[in-house]
Amino acid sequence: MKNHISEYVLNAENIDAISESISSFILGGKYYEGIALKTRLSAETILLHWLDNAPEGATVSLEYIKRFGRLHVRLRLKGEAIGNPLESSEDDFQSTLLTNMETTYSYTFTKGENVVDFKLPMLPVSNMAQVFIAAALALVLGYAMGIMLPADVNLMVSTNYVTPLFKTILGILSTFACFMVFFSILSSVASMGNVATLKSMGKEYLKQIISSTAVCGVISMAIGTLVFDVVSLDKGSGVSVFDKIFAMLVDTIPVNVFGAFYKGNMLQIAVLSLFVGVIMLMLGDEVAAVRKQIGEYNKLFQYAIRIICKCTPLLIFLSLLKLILSNTISVALASWKILAMNNICYILVLVSVTVATCIHCRIPLTEHIKKSIPLYLLGFSAGSSVPCLPAIRKQLESYRVDPGIIDFALPIGVVISKRARVVYYIILVLGISSVFGKTIASSQLIVLLFSSLLLANATPSIPGGPLAIVSLLLEQYGLPLEAVGVAISLSLLDAMPAGAVKVVTVFDDVLYLQGTVDREKIG
Repeated sequence: MKNHISEYVLNAENIDAISESISSFILGGKYYEGIALKTRLSAETILLHWLDNAPEGATVSLEYIKRFGRLHVRLRLKGEAIGNPLESSEDDFQSTLLTNMETTYSYTFTKGENVVDFKLPMLPVSNMAQVFIAAALALVLGYAMGIMLPADVNLMVSTNYVTPLFKTILGILSTFACFMVFFSILSSVASMGNVATLKSMGKEYLKQIISSTAVCGVISMAIGTLVFDVVSLDKGSGVSVFDKIFAMLVDTIPVNVFGAFYKGNMLQIAVLSLFVGVIMLMLGDEVAAVRKQIGEYNKLFQYAIRIICKCTPLLIFLSLLKLILSNTISVALASWKILAMNNICYILVLVSVTVATCIHCRIPLTEHIKKSIPLYLLGFSAGSSVPCLPAIRKQLESYRVDPGIIDFALPIGVVISKRARVVYYIILVLGISSVFGKTIASSQLIVLLFSSLLLANATPSIPGGPLAIVSLLLEQYGLPLEAVGVAISLSLLDAMPAGAVKVVTVFDDVLYLQGTVDREKIG
């Protein structure tokens, strides 16, 4: 593809035209809608900033480039340096949103031109197809070795080759995941201070989502403990449950920074990042430069995790091969119950959020369900909420929701709404513990809820983000390596229902924020 350059006079009408052109170009390159939307939102933000600061009649160049098989979208504005609007102190939160949605861009001022270059990712390859291929190869090779080779040889291969390789890849993943958790939580918390300054409804919106997420976590934990018989009451230990809970909560506070990272204690790392983030909120603009640097580190480790997680099919292959060679493959097959209970909890979340929204906003339940079903199906097929943003916006507009509320709440909700993730982490720990015959002390349930809430918010919306968190979470409960491999497989299967839940709950969150909806305005 040759470079294509178009010139536009910088005004509101042409900003819409440029945005439409960028979206059409990206969709024409066979990217999914989420990539087009993310790039369009970023471009609009930058162009509006230029419009406010550039002289009247300024001209913008729009250029499309193909380099080494990767597409670029480039914007140029001649004149004085205007700066990068997505990295200014007042837009730190928006920059965080775009980062979490995988938008990649760079800003430079060269030879009297402001230049913004959007670098599109390589076209994604189906993770599910890779997983099925890896699983099929593991089954074929494992059973072939079982038939052709003696048991002691299979044990030697598993012990000397499969297990060390699996541990190495998992160790690398866990190491980078520790830093990803730290900078992800820290970056999110540090930018929260700007949410309240965006609009007065910021605090209410955050409170609404966080409180309902905690309720969903409690409900899923209650169901999980009833279904999976893994909770031990620790009778006769001579120590009260409250003493144990207190000791565990105290243990979440790291004695020193290096110890938390060295031991890979994800809860201590999460608490440490939360503490530092709160301090940064208190300091405000005094640490604007530090906040910007933390955002860069957050990008770095998220990108590293994305690269490492390309080894996910290999992890699944090694995990299943190890289970087959050790004649414990039945353990993996028993994990179907985890997916079943997880989806039951998802249904309860959807029902509770939908009913609460209808009551609060005085919306007819049947009418609201009719509008939610297409969003659910779209989220399920996409496995992500980002590609569904245009559809969510359209449904919100049919309810006559204030455009200002949509513009404010929709992108924030996509990033901070983590109900499905909290439910999944809790059910996964309880279910995997049951499958592998491990027990969890009753006093650990509160810590599990607390850690799931923190780690859900630390999970970035990038390929492999949940996988990294899962590997850390299960290690804290002393589960074997095979458990991590099974959990990673389940995490990939969970992507579609989790995406559907998130799309519907984000839709309901914005409606809930809108408040009472006039019945006569329901379209």
